[in-house]
Amino acid sequence: MGSRSSQVKKSKQRAIAGTAEVSRRSSVSNAPKTAVFSLEPWDKYSAVMLCILLGALVFMQGGYYASTTLIIGALGCAALVPLLVKRRPGSCASAAVLAGIGVLTFTSFFVNERGISSLAYGFSWFSLAAFALFPAMMSAAARRWVLRLLTWVAVASAAIGVLVFSGALLVEGAVTAGRLHFPFEYANASGIWFASWYVYVLSTSGAGRPLHPTACLLIIGLLLTMSVGAICCWIGGCAACCLWCDKCSRVPRIRIMLIDVLLGVCAFLLCRTFPPFAPLWALLALTIRWRCESFLTSVEVPTRRFRALRVVGVGVVIIALVLIAAIVVSPRFEEALGTFTERLIQMNDAAVLLVGTPVWGVGPDGWEDAYRFIQSESYTAATVHCSYLQIALDAGLPALIVLLGFVLWSWLKLVQQRSRGVAVAAAVMVLHAAFDFDLHFSALFTLLIVFLSLGLPPGSSRRTALEMRTMHESRGGEAAARPRSRQGALLPMGITVLALMTSACGLGAEYVMASVREAAAEGDVSKVESALQLPGTAHDEDLETLSMEALLHAGAFDQVAWYADCDRVDNAEQALLAATAMIMLDKEEEAERVLDMEIMREPFHDDLRAAKRELMRGRRVT
Repeated sequence: MGSRSSQVKKSKQRAIAGTAEVSRRSSVSNAPKTAVFSLEPWDKYSAVMLCILLGALVFMQGGYYASTTLIIGALGCAALVPLLVKRRPGSCASAAVLAGIGVLTFTSFFVNERGISSLAYGFSWFSLAAFALFPAMMSAAARRWVLRLLTWVAVASAAIGVLVFSGALLVEGAVTAGRLHFPFEYANASGIWFASWYVYVLSTSGAGRPLHPTACLLIIGLLLTMSVGAICCWIGGCAACCLWCDKCSRVPRIRIMLIDVLLGVCAFLLCRTFPPFAPLWALLALTIRWRCESFLTSVEVPTRRFRALRVVGVGVVIIALVLIAAIVVSPRFEEALGTFTERLIQMNDAAVLLVGTPVWGVGPDGWEDAYRFIQSESYTAATVHCSYLQIALDAGLPALIVLLGFVLWSWLKLVQQRSRGVAVAAAVMVLHAAFDFDLHFSALFTLLIVFLSLGLPPGSSRRTALEMRTMHESRGGEAAARPRSRQGALLPMGITVLALMTSACGLGAEYVMASVREAAAEGDVSKVESALQLPGTAHDEDLETLSMEALLHAGAFDQVAWYADCDRVDNAEQALLAATAMIMLDKEEEAERVLDMEIMREPFHDDLRAAKRELMRGRRVT
């Protein structure tokens, strides 16, 4: 009797497990199709356009340069025009916040008397505001669909990164010192790009929801960057996903993470050992991952065999992590520790600089011109390795307070709506940005805005808005319905027009600077002098430096030396140009005096000291 009852019990368990598996497969196969085909055409249009624009930013060095952001921003404004007609936006809070920071940055530009060389960088905020309008126009379903599309963009960037690491594709600056810098040409930014996407993909997986079939490539790309900060944030994000998000799917998610980490680490070690075969190792990892799909998404309670297998899997992952730490990460960790100490010094210097002008900061790109005179240690940093301090320096503390307030508010909205997976992915990006200049990359900033927008009210079609207004009119609410509809359309339209105008002005300023640089290299003094007559160029150090360079190439050494005689040398480059002109006039002592005075102003400028030695040594040899 006992054996027969046990057999009946086992057969019932198998029947229940089979029914659950069939229902799981049917729900997985039917859910994406229903979601896609239920979208309205303009919903699909907005999602596809955002995917194209963000993908263009990703593969154009992440939008690091302001000119790239302005070009893509202008295209985004053009794509927004039909949406403004056909769609009614939801919450435009993110776009309004970014446009407000742009206004504060533009005000700081005038208060600090910055030149046109930094105009494009200040105007890039309005392009970011235009990008933020796309998720505001989308429905909730379209926002989830665009994240699935963008996941493929992230996976494609990781796959191309593996090819670049192997040498099959040649991209300048993509691999340096054995580290993958693709697609942003900066390893840390690329690392947090891969890390945040894997955390998001992991958070959306679980019982009945399979992981993205190629998500293992994201781990391989992350490890190839060897970014210690990004890897630490990724580990914390994965732990939060397994412990905090959707407790009923915890067991399948832990299985997914263990298998992916194991395959990713093994493929990474093989890629480091045999770089030319990196695509082969990645393909092998993907093949094994696909064969484990049924095990990863199984919803049955683990038997003893599965429990033992999990223990073995955890042990293998730990051993693999120890190996990676012993073989690769240890030297890189020591280097990262020294870099982290240097960044803390940068942050301290930036805070000291900000205390002097807390309201308006030092203006867009002002840190690059000012840090040499206040730095307490020797380092070179065109941007502060803390995104929040950099924003405060560019636009003032009020801009930073507004941004952090919006991030916290929208993040809490995500948590309230139980979108914890997206909240964890956004938290990973926000945390890493505190120790790096991630938000300087427009692609990463736009991705953060897309994540945070999931907790805000979605957009709707204009047809629905008209129906609502008709309903209000039938109930006697005509006066209340019309102003609200008109107000909802004016804000995104105004942001779009403003972004288009600032993109044109910023690109015009970039064109002027590019033409002046070319003229200075050719010694065309008249062209450079004509640029100095333009409005907003009276205090532009970059244009004055190019004017001195043009005079030097033209052989007007007296006029270049005049800048030093009149005490108009403002930076190290101008000091070197003036010293070179004085040496050509056989005024070696005066040239050395000019360089020594500049070294006293910039005591930690090691490049200036080395240039002085080379310049004086070359003169003595001659």
